[in-house]
Amino acid sequence: MSLGTGTWKVVATLGSGVLLGAGFAVGFGSLYLFAYPALKAEMDRRMKEVEIQAQEASKSVLLSELQEHHSDGALTIVGLATNSGKEYAGEVVVQADLLNRGAFVDQCSTTLSGFMAPTDSRHFKITCACCGKQPVEHDSYRVSVLGTRWH
Repeated sequence: MSLGTGTWKVVATLGSGVLLGAGFAVGFGSLYLFAYPALKAEMDRRMKEVEIQAQEASKSVLLSELQEHHSDGALTIVGLATNSGKEYAGEVVVQADLLNRGAFVDQCSTTLSGFMAPTDSRHFKITCACCGKQPVEHDSYRVSVLGTRWH
């Protein structure tokens, strides 16, 4: 029993398709093996650069005029954030650590949305109360800039 000419054409077409697919797979596999480490290293380098710039931006935001207020069972800490750097600072996160006899007891924070241009100042308010609960007993607090985005 012999195969007809049409059957051989189908087998030849299928075979060339398989070989073509295998060639593409080897090509893309090689590209992935060689290009991916270089791309990943570049992405890691850029992420580190962004992290360093964000840390520098957060160091340039200075806090002043801090005041503590108690009202309706809530603790509120207000103050003024000033961008003393040369770059825009955005999404500034201000955090208050509540301390009792020097020991950490609670933490509250707020985010200043938008961007602060160099020399800009913006008031902030941190409210420490949740679901009608009284804030924990404390005798002091420490306020700091936790982080920023830079622009």
